[in-house]
Order: sequence, then C-alpha cells, then structure tokens
Amino acid sequence: MYLTLSILALLLGPLLYRLFERNTRLMGGLDAFIFVTIGGLVVFHMLPEILDNGGWLSLIFLAVGMSVPTMLEHLFRKIARQAHAGAMLFAAIGLGIHGMTDGAALAEAGSHGGHYLFALGVILHRLPVGLTIWWLLRPHFGVFIASLVLAAIAVSTVVGHTLAENWLSLLSGAPVAWFDALVVGTILHVVFHRPYHEDHAHEHNAEPHSHSHEDSHGEHAHQHQGSEQDWLQGIGSLIGVVVLLSIMMPYWLGVMEHGHHSAEMVAHQDTSVLVLERLLELSLVASPWLLLAYCVAAVIHYVVPRPFAGLSGGNTMGQALRGVVIGLPLPICVPNASKLYRMLVSEGAGRTYAIAFLMASPLLGIDAVLLTWGLLGGEWALWRIAVTLIFALSMALLVGHWLKNQEPEADEAAAPHVGSSVKRRLQQAIRHGYAHLIDHTAPWIVAGLVVASLIPVIDGFHLMPLLLGVVVLACICLPFHLCATGMTPVLAVLLINGLPPALALILLLIGPAINISLIKLIAQLHGVKTAYLMTILMLLLAFLFAFFMPVWPSVALELPHFQDASWVQYASLALLILLYSGSILRRGARAFVAELLPTGWPSHRH
Repeated sequence: MYLTLSILALLLGPLLYRLFERNTRLMGGLDAFIFVTIGGLVVFHMLPEILDNGGWLSLIFLAVGMSVPTMLEHLFRKIARQAHAGAMLFAAIGLGIHGMTDGAALAEAGSHGGHYLFALGVILHRLPVGLTIWWLLRPHFGVFIASLVLAAIAVSTVVGHTLAENWLSLLSGAPVAWFDALVVGTILHVVFHRPYHEDHAHEHNAEPHSHSHEDSHGEHAHQHQGSEQDWLQGIGSLIGVVVLLSIMMPYWLGVMEHGHHSAEMVAHQDTSVLVLERLLELSLVASPWLLLAYCVAAVIHYVVPRPFAGLSGGNTMGQALRGVVIGLPLPICVPNASKLYRMLVSEGAGRTYAIAFLMASPLLGIDAVLLTWGLLGGEWALWRIAVTLIFALSMALLVGHWLKNQEPEADEAAAPHVGSSVKRRLQQAIRHGYAHLIDHTAPWIVAGLVVASLIPVIDGFHLMPLLLGVVVLACICLPFHLCATGMTPVLAVLLINGLPPALALILLLIGPAINISLIKLIAQLHGVKTAYLMTILMLLLAFLFAFFMPVWPSVALELPHFQDASWVQYASLALLILLYSGSILRRGARAFVAELLPTGWPSHRH
C-alpha cells in the first residue's frame, strides 16, 4: 500500500508540470516552488544524516559537488551545456539511489503499524521529487529520457523495499555518506541554476540587490512592488515553504510519537528531527532580540541617517574614535560599508575616520549585539563590543597613520546637514528598519540559524585543528561577504559544542571584514600596497588578540528546550516569520538567497 502510493506520488510530478506548462507565466512560480522544496529537502532531510555518518569531511564532497560543475561550465564555455546536462543526470542518478532508501523506509514502516507517519513523510516528499525530475530533464532530454529516469527511480524504490533490512544497514558507513554528499552538492548546483529553457524564457535576474545605507534615504529603491513575475515567484516560494513544512511534519511527529526509539528506521529520521528541533530552539531565542534590533535600527537611522563626512575633523585619535562609534551600531555588511567608505572619501572625510568606519561597521551592528545578548548572554555581548571596538580602533590608527604618510589629507568636509522633514525622515527610518534591513539581513539570519542547527550533527567538527579552521574560514570569507548577525547563531552553537574561544574570536574579527571586494576597493582607492597591508594587519591583529586575550567570558553556555519557551518568544517568532515572508513574497526565493552570494556572482547562462 505505502509502496504503491509513493510511486503514484512520484508519477504525479509530470502531470503537475503539464498544468503549469500551459501557462508560461506560472513557470516562474513553479521554479521558485521547486527551488524551495528540493533545497529544503536536501538541507533538512538528506544532509543531516550525511553529516552524521560522514563527519566534517562530508562538507568537502558537498563543496565539490556544488563547485566542480560550475567551474566546468564557466571555464569551458563550449561544453557548458553538456557539463550542466551531465550534472543533471548525475543528480537524477543520486535521486534514484535515494529512492532505494525511500523504499526501505516504507518497508520498515509497513512492518511496524505505528510508523505510518514516517511512511506519510516519504510519500509526501516523492511528489516534489517527481516534479523536479520532470522539470529538469524533460526540456533537455525529452519525454523519453525523463520518463526513463522516473521509471528507474520507481524500480529502485521497489528494490529498496525488497531489500529493506540489508539496505538500511549499509547507510551508516562514511564512504556512502561521502558519495551522498557529492550527489547532494550536485543536486543543489542543478536546482540553484535554472534549466536552460528557463534562463531564456524568463530573464528575471535573481542577482542580489546592491543597496547602500544611504540608498534608503530619500530615493531608496526599495519599492519592491515588483512585477507580476516577482509576485508569482514570491507566491511559489511561500507555497514551497508550506509544502516543505507539511513534508517534514510527519517525520517530526513520528519521532515524537515513538520517543526517539533506537529502531533503525526511526534513527534514520531522528537526525533530521533533531536538526529541526534545534532550529526551532534557536529561532525562539533569537526572535525577540531580532525584532528589537530592527526597531533600534530604525531609530538609529532616524537620528543618524548617514555617516557624515563633516564629523571627521580633528586629530587622528579623535577621527578614529568617531568613525568607530558611528560605524559599530550600523547594521550593514561589507558591500554597503564599502560604498559608504567610497562616499566618505569622495566627500573629503579624514582618512582615519573613513578607515575606522569601514572597519567597524561590518564587524558588529546593533542587530548582532542584541542577538549575541539573546543567544550567549550579556557578558559575551559586552565582551564582543569591547573586543570589536579595540580591534577596529587599532586598525584605524595603524592604517590611518600609513595613509597619512602616503597621501595628502583632503580638505575638511562640510558640516553635516539633514535636509529632510521630520515626517519624511520617520518614513525613511521605518522603511529602512522593516523593509531594507529585513531584505538584506533575513537571508543571512536564516542561513546562520540553519547552519547552526546542522553543526552539532557533524561528528568531530569542534576537534578541527586551529590552523585548518582558520584556512577554511579564510576560504569562505574571501569570496563571500559574511554578515556579523548571521554568524552569531553559528558562533553560539560552535561555542556550546566546544569550539575554542580563540578560534571563535578570530571568526568574529575576520569573518565579516576580510573580503575580496573590500581588498579590491582599497587597492583601487589607495594602491595595492595599502590593500595588502590592511589585509595582513587584520589577520595579524586577529591572531594577536586570540592568543593574548587577557579576559574571556566565563558564563556557561546552553540553549533552552523549545518546550520551555514563553508565549512572548512564540509570538515574536510568528511576527518575524510574517516579516520574512513579506520579503520573500516581494522578491521570490531566488533573489532572497542571492543576497548570500558574492557581488557579481556569475549567472548561469549556457
């Protein structure tokens, strides 16, 4: 019975695709729906078990699966389409192998009458899998190949159902987990990049919006009333979220009903449920503080609508202090900080003031401070403020002194003048706090919460050598503009799971600041020597701070269980979900996720 229903659910995919194909305007919504459901299934259903069985080495295979097809497609453009097609076929083969796991799980559920919830979860997630296979393969390879792959997945499900006990026993080995990680990486690559016909039929680009802090003043382009395609993609994205929750809920309820029994099939789903529980716990703790952060950010924006160059006069120490004090509370990341730095330099701001602002603004922000307070406590939050302030001040004084000897100081900038009415400034502040800021921080916060939920699953991650951890961190930081707020839940969970505070400090100091785009900007404005000097100084100071820090927070860290959460936390989480859903509705899931990608990330064109 369960087996038959799972195969029927798989075969419903082509029928649904046919319904959407008749109205080409709806294909953007279908694209967003698949993007959310398959991406979510990979992250919450497949990845936890892979990381649990394969350890942190699985991350390497995951990265290979995601990056190698992209590298082939962009380095060898003549075979780009063939490389993408090969990646799609490999992903389909991986889904076929996963079909055997589904069949085995259905057999186990059938032999235990009370495990019907697990069977329901398997059956429900087969529908988007079938739809995705058809969505990916039919435009490239035609009906026959797509049908053949679906038939192969159905057969593999039957085989897995027949060999249930033996097949499930093979899933716990690390080599199998590494292969699965390679498959999952390829699936993510394929789903993150639209199929060939979609790229040409829908030119709606999901590149991240490049808004600077001052953009939200006056003519802030955050008018995301959006085109019809934006709204259709937003609706498809939200429907995908609802379907994803509906798919994962039976697994959660099934594990809750059976009390985390040690039965093999229950244990197979238990890791995913633990990740979901941890995500809920982190979200409940963080939500009230995030809502407060958005409110405070709006107030800051009203009081100080821009980091005026006219505030930069005085001696070197005075410039550094003012730049750090103005920059630290602003909730902006490296791209926006870089644009503001260019603006300050063009307006004649003092070099030390501008450098202090550039260093301080991406390192913290009021949202990161409040989130740190909520997740790690007041002692950690105050310690983070003090360390960040001293680090940014040291960088400003050293680099400012270097620039003073290399370049003549510009004429003193004019005094600041805010030329807007109170009503207009209030409107801009509200728009900044609850539209602009949410659009640009929500993706990082969601990503940070998800990564933080997955970290405890990775066996031995906290035992990674310090030097290797720094190398991995540098590889992540250089292309990506990491957000201090999004890093906070990751940092909290790493510390709770035994990460050395020294490595956590390095993560805090260089994670949000070191970035290729920032290095290029400094090289363009001040020369290559200054860019190299600034980068080396950041790394050197971060290491010195980590190894010679005289005081570390002493508070024991732990997260409360979601069952102990208050109604205020649940209400805050509900309101935060509404705000984030509004952002997704305005933009669609692809543009939402594109905020995480480096500026100028190559689009997927064949």
